Amino acid sequence: LLETIQQPLVRSLSMSLDLNPNTDSSHLLRPIIKSAYALFPTIFDAQYKIVITVFSADCLHWTCEPSGTNLGGRGFEITERDKSASETLKDILDETPPNRFTPESIKIDFNYPFDLDLSSFLPTLDGVDRICDIVASGCDLDPLFTYMSRATTCEKYGFPKLENLRIGDDDYDPSHLLSMIKARYGLEEGLAGDASKGQRDLPPPLKWVSINSVPTTPGIFQLIEDIIGSSNSALIHTASDMNPATSAVVESAINLLLQSIYDENKNAMGSLRHIQSRAGEAEIDTGTLSQVDNYAAAIKSTLDTVQGRLRAKISALHTAHNKMISFHKLPIEIFVQIITGALAPFQTRHWSGQTHLRRLVTLCTVCKRWTEVISRTASLWATIDIRDPTAITSTAISRSAKHTLNIIGAPSSSPIMFWPDAPDGWEQFVNTAIAVSTRWRSIQLVVASEESALAILSAHAPRLERLEIKSTTECRFDVWRGDNTFQAIGPQLRRLGLHGLAIPWHASSCALGKLRSISISGLEVFVPSCEEILGMLGGCPELVDVVLSLGRTADAETSLRRPAFTLAQLDSMSFSRLSPSWTLALLETINTPSVRYLDLDLDFSDSEHLFPSAIKRVGTLCSSVIDTQYQLEIHFVTPYIQWICHPVDKRSNWRYIDLKARNYPARALETLWAELGTSRFAPEFVLISLVKLDHLETSLLLPKLDTINAIHSFSVHSGDANPLFTYMSRPTTNNEWGLPKLEDLTLYDCNYDPEQLLDMVWARYEGESPEGGDTSGTGRSRPPRFKELNIHHVPGEADEDTLDVVADTVGRDCFTLYEDVDW
Repeated sequence: LLETIQQPLVRSLSMSLDLNPNTDSSHLLRPIIKSAYALFPTIFDAQYKIVITVFSADCLHWTCEPSGTNLGGRGFEITERDKSASETLKDILDETPPNRFTPESIKIDFNYPFDLDLSSFLPTLDGVDRICDIVASGCDLDPLFTYMSRATTCEKYGFPKLENLRIGDDDYDPSHLLSMIKARYGLEEGLAGDASKGQRDLPPPLKWVSINSVPTTPGIFQLIEDIIGSSNSALIHTASDMNPATSAVVESAINLLLQSIYDENKNAMGSLRHIQSRAGEAEIDTGTLSQVDNYAAAIKSTLDTVQGRLRAKISALHTAHNKMISFHKLPIEIFVQIITGALAPFQTRHWSGQTHLRRLVTLCTVCKRWTEVISRTASLWATIDIRDPTAITSTAISRSAKHTLNIIGAPSSSPIMFWPDAPDGWEQFVNTAIAVSTRWRSIQLVVASEESALAILSAHAPRLERLEIKSTTECRFDVWRGDNTFQAIGPQLRRLGLHGLAIPWHASSCALGKLRSISISGLEVFVPSCEEILGMLGGCPELVDVVLSLGRTADAETSLRRPAFTLAQLDSMSFSRLSPSWTLALLETINTPSVRYLDLDLDFSDSEHLFPSAIKRVGTLCSSVIDTQYQLEIHFVTPYIQWICHPVDKRSNWRYIDLKARNYPARALETLWAELGTSRFAPEFVLISLVKLDHLETSLLLPKLDTINAIHSFSVHSGDANPLFTYMSRPTTNNEWGLPKLEDLTLYDCNYDPEQLLDMVWARYEGESPEGGDTSGTGRSRPPRFKELNIHHVPGEADEDTLDVVADTVGRDCFTLYEDVDW
């Protein structure tokens, strides 16, 4: 590539090579370097600097970059692995051609090359005289000090133009470092003696020496600092506060501490022995007692002082450690965003035992930096919870400054509408919340008095976006008391939840025109009329989500029904405990072209005649909600039937229909299938479950499934399964097998005859009827084999011998016996 492609405008070249000397490609390094350097005059149009980084004995990185801060996108770098670093360096040096611009400076960085032998590597640099910078970390530096103290092959000091030396966490003898400094400053011979002394010019004084390690011999480091400082051109830093102490230093400090304590204790013990020798005397010299007390106090003072210093040292080490963590190098703004995102789920509802503020306080204990940033960020303190102590709540309100507040006054993670009792301390918490109502952004409260509820609904809250309130005692605000309800709440209100509260619906609709979500529940006595609800919903054209869960509602008056209107953005509807006439009125009056989620829980105890009309109306919505093939679940549970539709691929836009019909009429299944199961998209999978059918005989239900031929999964819970086995073994009214496409069968704590289960399996697998006759000539296609056959038993009650035969027939990989049913 380098030899073939002409590159007259190239400004940057980066190569990473892997030339193992054991392969035939190792000899290509020099030609590659030579071709690469042919581009050098194009890349560099001014002086440049070189950085040579040695990562290991067989990994070297060579970089050239422009001098100064304006790099202009120009660069030249070569990384070579699996070849000796010294050989690679020699190849690069030998193949570097003369250039019109020479390197201004060269920097050598020994970056933790643990396996590198410096004594053999350093001579490679003899002819390179522009090395001004050396950085060394994680290797034995004694060979480096020796090289810098003696004559090289060029009769010069090693690195004759060196100006800066930075030593990291390395292994070396401080006395060798001192000897090297003395040799280069003309104060003594090199480490191994040097016969050529006097024939070499002294190198320039070092401008900067940085030693980032703990000084085990402070005297030597003081001498080094004196020598370098005498030239008035260098500084030395011993960074003992940045790196943990070595084991030798720690042991020395501990021994010194123990000796000091022993010396103090030795004098005190002498006084104690003196006291004990005079134990029989009536009086003891008060001076002796005072001496003992003084020494005891001295020991305690020494311990306190040392303990304080050690704690300060530990704190400093932790701070240095934390500063080196990459996460702490992020800008504060990004750090705050991460913390905010992590705590966001806990700002509106409890998902576990800890509150938002307690989690925040826990984060403050991580380190000093976290404490400082979190304490200064007002938005992080903008959630207060009734379960927090009053002191923490006050601190949060103060630290959140003028930021909008999230108020949580519900005691647990379950939806607020289901809580029967107000939490402890709710009155004080409500008063605290009302005092800062102008800062409300979101408020969720459970209260136990009508006065408190009215105070919240009438509070001045111009910034409120979400309001959800539950009264444990159902109450209604009369028109004369409730005219001010919501009048002081600003236009930002988007989510409203009223549970156990009946308001003047017609008087409040004007203030709720911008709502996006509304939830009303918990009204048994003061249930609004259907016309009131329709009037309020009609005044909220931007609604996206509607939840109505009321007590037994009266039948809707069809003569008073208002004209139809459209909620163009409505995405989700959930109606429960409404009369079928109510539901039918809502569905017929409100046009919902965008609805994707429909959840209905209807009771047809007194309205069986409305079942076909209600289901037909749901069927018209089904084609809007379900826009592709779907999975159908039909659950028969005493005393209701549940019909659930959702996409087979749950990764698609979530669309869902859940219809629960209580006290349904006899032909409910046929009506449901006719209206919902034959839409433009047929169900791809059908799941049937029978759960404790006390009121319905299974043998009467199963023939109604003849027309539903997409049933792939069937489960029976706590019922008689023998009629199911019979149905699956014989032809249906369509001359098909019962459940002809069934693949998964689950029996949970059922009453059944294991022999009938075995007969059913043999009939579907082997072509024998339960009576032993051959069914292979009946014209029926063989049903698919089971993919899963799961049987759950009370421990010890399974007929294991018969079930073993069943398992052998269907395959052990498809059959599972669970003995996990509780008594």
